[in-house]
Amino acid sequence: MCERCGEIREERHNWTLLEGKCREKCSVCGEERNIDHEWNNGCTCERCGEIREERHNWTPLEGKCREKCSVCGEERNIDHEWNNGCTCERCGTIRFIGHNWILLKDKCIEKCFICGEERSIEHIWNGCKCKRCGATRDVGHDWGLHLGHDWVFLNKEKGIEKLCSICKKVVWHKYVENQSTTNDNQTGQSFQTFLKEIALKESVAGVDNMAAVEKITDQTFLKEIVLKALDTSVRCAAVKKITDQTFLKELVLNTEHVIVRCAAVKKITDQTFLKKIALSDKIASSDENVIEAAVKKITDQTFLKDLVLKTEHVIVRNAAMEKINDQKILKELASKAEKVYIRYAALKKITDPAYQQQKCNEDIHNWVKKGTCILKCTACGKEKDDHDYQKINYERTGITGDFHTTIEYKCRKCAHKKIEEEWYSY
Repeated sequence: MCERCGEIREERHNWTLLEGKCREKCSVCGEERNIDHEWNNGCTCERCGEIREERHNWTPLEGKCREKCSVCGEERNIDHEWNNGCTCERCGTIRFIGHNWILLKDKCIEKCFICGEERSIEHIWNGCKCKRCGATRDVGHDWGLHLGHDWVFLNKEKGIEKLCSICKKVVWHKYVENQSTTNDNQTGQSFQTFLKEIALKESVAGVDNMAAVEKITDQTFLKEIVLKALDTSVRCAAVKKITDQTFLKELVLNTEHVIVRCAAVKKITDQTFLKKIALSDKIASSDENVIEAAVKKITDQTFLKDLVLKTEHVIVRNAAMEKINDQKILKELASKAEKVYIRYAALKKITDPAYQQQKCNEDIHNWVKKGTCILKCTACGKEKDDHDYQKINYERTGITGDFHTTIEYKCRKCAHKKIEEEWYSY
């Protein structure tokens, strides 16, 4: 600093360290400046206490997937130890993958035997009732006659009373004659109108659309139900009762509902029309089901053979192959078809014993039971196990990055046990 005018220059300062800071101050002019921190190969400056994001001394926290710096106290997350499972072996956190699901007996529920979490699985519906757990739903009922009655009169009132043979649910609909009468005529037009109105209602609990359709005989009403019913299953039920082939063909060609179109195809008897549908070159993914239904109604074996060889649509080809039973055509396909899977499918359906050795060469054996859990081919003598294993035990051992799993299975039929082992390293 100039002693005469006070001007300051950037040299010859008399720097003094400020206590507790990484700064110096000139004792002459008062100017300050930063100086290097004293990290001493760590994360915290020993002079001013500032923390940097490096050189921490990380220590794992017990029971947690976190580490803590023993110098500055900062914490951070670390990777979980999943060991190919759903539960972290260090902190106990559960994730959505890696579960080992086991089906609970008589329930549509699976339980992870690692973490105990449960999840619902799809029911196996037998109409309205699940075969596995017994749950019921309001569709798929098998309506039978309730206590031997069908149409019941009570104080000049008539209705539908039906009992589901599966879940035992009872449905009752009342019908009152427009005119005073005791006549129990069940085919009167007014009663048919009543049934049609039930069929056209929204499908909710207590509205037995399907039972109404079953009793309708008026073809005009059935056509109206096909075109107007809110429930697709009700439309299909009406289609099954329609006899007008022209109307059914119009449904196949014009309606937007694939399920209804399939139901209509199944009622058509005109082989020429069915072949026309089968050869349609405008096939959308939804149309394949309609064409498949048409193919299943075709009886011309030569046409079916040509369809198998020419169509590029797997669903249609499989349906045609399934319908072919002419042994001469099957032998021709087995020997001349270009595609291997067509030859294989044809060979499986050939019944001529002379082809059995060729079938065995393609692993199409004629298996018969030799013992509780052994099958034997009657043609070539090959044997194979037929166990029905279920998982009975699971163990996992090891440390992070290197562990071993042992899974034990037991056959439900013969009690034979087997063990599968796996090793994982990370």
